Amino acid sequence: MDGCLPDGQVGLQSVRRVSPRWGPMDRRGPVLLAVLGLALAACAGPVGAVRVDPKVVQHDLARSALTTGEPSWPTRNVLFERGLFDAFDRHPEAALAELHRAMVAAGGDPDHLFALAELSFLHGQAAKKPGYHLAAAVYAYAFLFPEGAGQAPGRFDPRLRIAADLYNWALTAGFASQDGSEVVPRGGTFTLPFGPIEVAFDPAALRAGDRELYRFIPVAPSITVNSIIAVEGDGPVEQGDDGVVEYSSAHIDGVESELIVKSSHSTQGNPHTIEEVRRILRLHVGLKTGTVPLEILTPRGGEGLTSPFSIEGTTVPGVRVTLSILAQGGFLRIQVAETELPVTDEGKFNFVFRPSLRIVGVRYLITVTASTADGAMSVATLAVTER
Repeated sequence: MDGCLPDGQVGLQSVRRVSPRWGPMDRRGPVLLAVLGLALAACAGPVGAVRVDPKVVQHDLARSALTTGEPSWPTRNVLFERGLFDAFDRHPEAALAELHRAMVAAGGDPDHLFALAELSFLHGQAAKKPGYHLAAAVYAYAFLFPEGAGQAPGRFDPRLRIAADLYNWALTAGFASQDGSEVVPRGGTFTLPFGPIEVAFDPAALRAGDRELYRFIPVAPSITVNSIIAVEGDGPVEQGDDGVVEYSSAHIDGVESELIVKSSHSTQGNPHTIEEVRRILRLHVGLKTGTVPLEILTPRGGEGLTSPFSIEGTTVPGVRVTLSILAQGGFLRIQVAETELPVTDEGKFNFVFRPSLRIVGVRYLITVTASTADGAMSVATLAVTER
């Protein structure tokens, strides 16, 4: 064999052709087989595959100026395509100027705009130059809301969320106070890498009646952020919403914690939301935020049953156990039970639910909370359907 041949057919024919010649005293067969093996090995591609934990892969794919402090993969591709990957490391401002010229020549190419937004933000952070932060905001806005025949990014384009966050973070950094502790909205002429920009700002926009907004505190990397997001239904969270706001819009990268609450938009009364707010507040004042053992034994989540039915569970003796039941059906959401349950010396509790009105098909969301005097708490939730 002189080289790699298509579909491996010559290789297969070679094996068939030499096989009949092999005999006890004929060693050419093994030699030819060894040569064939080497030839096939030489035909193997230089690219291999290694199995990796999906979380590691997702983390690598999600890299960006805001999550890992480095360019995202789409931006890296633009740098490679323009031959500017190494240049940006050595001379970032010259590389950005070259990329800006390429973007203008391409009529506001969205790939270039996104890359310019991300790279300008990164350089603004590294060089502490507000002009590059404001340039990042301009590029991000142009990417999100193109003029004329430009096409806005699709709702499933991963750059959409990054660009929206870049716009907000860039404005926060561009209008930061001297010590960086506040955002100071103001108008005037600001110098950007590609020229001056006029910003109009009316202080009256901060007033509502006899009240005025002031002291805008940025959500910066130095500030701890906890997120609670409501999502309705049982489908994939990433594609869900709370009936008003999509998860993809509410999600913020880089937060300390994110709790998904199965709820409609007004989630402030949900027991899980209340517990999470309580946990966050206690955490930030240095109080205990531990949990206690808690399990609902019956009924089983997702079960269809006929009321009255018993709710039984186990925890540890001495804790306070409360129960709430929310009836859900169509637009109906009614609190139908809320009570404190006695706990036996064995840590068991029981409640018999007897609704005043039995409606087939109604979904009952059952929430049991166990808490101790020193602040430890656990919540268990399940849903059953009246049949």
